[in-house]
Amino acid sequence: MKARWLVFLILVLSLPIHAATVKRLDMDGLVTTAQTIVVGQVTSSHTYWTSDGRLILTRHTIEVDETLKGVSSGTVEVTTIGGTIGDQTLYVSGMPAFGDGERTVLFLESTGRYRTVVGLGQGKFSIDGGLVSNEVSELKFADGRRGRPMRLRLDEFKDDIRRRLRR
Repeated sequence: MKARWLVFLILVLSLPIHAATVKRLDMDGLVTTAQTIVVGQVTSSHTYWTSDGRLILTRHTIEVDETLKGVSSGTVEVTTIGGTIGDQTLYVSGMPAFGDGERTVLFLESTGRYRTVVGLGQGKFSIDGGLVSNEVSELKFADGRRGRPMRLRLDEFKDDIRRRLRR
């Protein structure tokens, strides 16, 4: 698993600054790849340096309202690459961003000691006014086409996930 996380970091850090190239995942791909799918609310974020001082990571705590796949406790911690510490900022294009208090549906996988969002921004859906949407405009896919954000009613989205899980 450590090797998988290291490969992920190397790939992300070697990408052009303007767009992250990732594998395009449809809903089946998101549902299949995710070890855990949760609905919840961001309660806190903590930005820190890795132990070797080479990378800035941010750990987000999500209070789980509902688990659609896998097992989760009352909270999950999700790690993203990037953040700001003092006057140092690391920004990774396509990496999902979280706001305090934000409600979200997350497709998560474990990569070594970290829990991350599947497919960068593809696996993070913000909830607003009963609708879910994801932000994929900064992602560039191997087929050369840009990402198209999804926007659905939350209840339909959760029903679709459950239907795919029953197959």
